[in-house]
Amino acid sequence: MFAQVYSLSRLVNHQVRSLCTLSEWLSIRDGVLKTHVLNMEALLATSLSGIDSALVPLKEKVLDRSLKATCSRNPETLFDFVDSDHVNELKQKAQDSCQAIKASTNSSQIEKEFMNSKICVLSQKYKECHIDESAISLAREKITTQATELSILKDLFISLATIYDQVTNLVIASSSKGFMELLEAMTTSESKIELAASEVDSLQIKADDAFKKFVDILSMLEEMNMEIQIKLKVLDDLDIQLKIHTDNAQQNFECLNQLEFSYKEYLKSYLALIEEIRRRHNEHARHQAIADHCSEKLNALFSVEVQLRKLFEEKHGGFLPSTICPAITEEPTHYLILPKTFTTNLPMVEAPVVVATSQQPPTTPNTTQTQTPQITAETS
Repeated sequence: MFAQVYSLSRLVNHQVRSLCTLSEWLSIRDGVLKTHVLNMEALLATSLSGIDSALVPLKEKVLDRSLKATCSRNPETLFDFVDSDHVNELKQKAQDSCQAIKASTNSSQIEKEFMNSKICVLSQKYKECHIDESAISLAREKITTQATELSILKDLFISLATIYDQVTNLVIASSSKGFMELLEAMTTSESKIELAASEVDSLQIKADDAFKKFVDILSMLEEMNMEIQIKLKVLDDLDIQLKIHTDNAQQNFECLNQLEFSYKEYLKSYLALIEEIRRRHNEHARHQAIADHCSEKLNALFSVEVQLRKLFEEKHGGFLPSTICPAITEEPTHYLILPKTFTTNLPMVEAPVVVATSQQPPTTPNTTQTQTPQITAETS
């Protein structure tokens, strides 16, 4: 019986240890999930803070008055061109994804606590009825002692019969002393046998009780194994949902980060646009000045040429037949510089703010046209 209980104890011990290992794995998994939630919440906070920080300068940057006139919506700041509904939608999606991650993690934690509580109860029951090898060795030792003392008692009974015959026949006077020693030895052996029997009976009662408890534990293990299989399937499903929610959250974070980058570049591009408009107006003024200078030169050359031809006609025209060279009477070629293309929609932006220590601000041309000069010939 003791060997059967010990074998049953080892079987239960193996399964209980497996469940304890599962409990440790669940605790480690729970820690990993909590860290994952904290990381995702940190990423969410960073993304929301980043997009909000990128929108602040757009709300503060007032649109140039010349650009307001070209817009039908009458915007006031750069933020008025931002699709705020789209931004809020992305922010809400990111928050919802993090909430879904947290909900999946909480559900996993509930399943973990349920399984750990079951395992803890079972482990405690096993500790209460656990019989180790030392207890089995003690039982075997007591049984061996009982058998040894019984063998000794048997020999004493044989000796007692012999001494009894001797006492009856009064052959040896000293036999009475041996008889008393024999009775004392028998009494001692009987006490040892009774003590061993009592200890064995006590161990037997414990073994019977442990056997019944082990049978109950095995029944609980069978039922718990079915529950754990179901719970582990639930955890697998929660892990799949967690991965989906995590992927969605990361996509939303990426969209928010891209928007943050775009809005920062939007502000830079607007400032570059203002500078580009000023540059084009200045370049137009420079081109116009060059065209005007060239026109003055060409007009002066044309006037000189007209005067020279007039002098030639006055001095030699009256003496030459008109048919000898009719082309000699043609007017000189008159060159005119005209713009090839016109751009009349470029606004006139406000002049940049100049600090007091700087020199005169750059001249802003009055024209709103960008022209490419073209030289054409006109024969008068």
